[in-house]
Amino acid sequence: AATPLLESIRYIGILQIVVKDTFFIVWIGSLLSKFLTPLNPLFFSKYVVFCDGCFKFRYWIMLPAHNFLYDIHIRVFLSDGPLYNGGVNRLQADWELKDSNIQHIDLARGVHFVSLSKEDSYLLLSKINKIERKGGDARLIIMIHGHNQNGLMFRGQHSYSTEKHLKKGYRYVSIRQSECVDVVNSILCDNP
Repeated sequence: AATPLLESIRYIGILQIVVKDTFFIVWIGSLLSKFLTPLNPLFFSKYVVFCDGCFKFRYWIMLPAHNFLYDIHIRVFLSDGPLYNGGVNRLQADWELKDSNIQHIDLARGVHFVSLSKEDSYLLLSKINKIERKGGDARLIIMIHGHNQNGLMFRGQHSYSTEKHLKKGYRYVSIRQSECVDVVNSILCDNP
């Protein structure tokens, strides 16, 4: 017959094994979830350029070779208020791009740009000037979404303050590569 002391030591030993194994399973699960969670491949340039009468937005679909984003939809609009307004299921836009040739792409990867026509750019610039004359904060917003070959949806959005991030007379702005590297390194460095 086992003594009460030996019986309680046995139960404590079993409890320690259960707690240790549970902790180990949770730790492994969280580690694996970091590796299995896909990174959003959409990155945007820090600035919008206006040159030769046209606005240009640059973006990067950062996917490996032979991998593409499919059925890409792009929305570009101007807002002078909060990006989200309660009770209304649509972002408010003072101007919005309506050109299906630019806004719908079958598949893509790499660095691309959205170049507005001179007519759209002129109308957009007049709306920006009107908002800024009233003392408002004009914001250009670009939204992109698409899916990969497995059907996983990716969405990206970037908001540009026209006062800080609109560069007139520039032809080119780079993608924020250093920020992309920081994102990738933070994911890799968080995992042992």
